[in-house]
Amino acid sequence: MLDVARLQLLAELRRYGTMGAVALAMSYSTSAVSQQLGKLEIEAGVALFERAGRGLRLTPAGERLADEADAVLEALERAESVLAVTPDDAGEVRLGVVPTLMWTAVPQLRTLLAAEHPSIRLSVSTF
Repeated sequence: MLDVARLQLLAELRRYGTMGAVALAMSYSTSAVSQQLGKLEIEAGVALFERAGRGLRLTPAGERLADEADAVLEALERAESVLAVTPDDAGEVRLGVVPTLMWTAVPQLRTLLAAEHPSIRLSVSTF
């Protein structure tokens, strides 16, 4: 399974273009960013970026994975916002997630929501 923190680094690499800029934005060392992106390439099994002068350019596979990374990160932000309700809140929360989150983050979210906010129902669908 792909690591979410590494996916975030890939999304930031697309945004900033260099490992140094990603490191600065994320408060990591450039070496740590390089190592984590290297591990992500191994996890993915394909080249995700290539050198372009002093920066990096995402390969087509890297672009597709960065698109999915953005979707995963947005879904996680929405999931975190669900937890911002008060114990007195009731109703239904509808959550759209990518299929990978259905098997990883959603079960944990359901357990946490049931324990902290039993009067809230969680409805989940994939896109």
